[in-house]
Amino acid sequence: EATFACLQAERAAIRGLQASCYAPVGVLAQRVAESLHLRGFAGLPDGSEWVLDEHAAPADRPEDAGRALAERMRAGGAGELLRAAEAMAA
Repeated sequence: EATFACLQAERAAIRGLQASCYAPVGVLAQRVAESLHLRGFAGLPDGSEWVLDEHAAPADRPEDAGRALAERMRAGGAGELLRAAEAMAA
């Protein structure tokens, strides 16, 4: 169950970032007691710009935790970076 909750949180964050398979993005969720700790990365393929963020939330709502991380990352500029990364890949 803990592994599935982590997977749900990670996938929700990727969906929330609207990342494609060409986007340099990663999310790691780990269960710690009754919490999920998420860490996210989004950047340009050449590594010249990136956004890193972390978020902790109750483990019983993994999709909400993933969406919250995505919102935080978008507020930090991840959306613009991922759009630029997509343009570079085209």
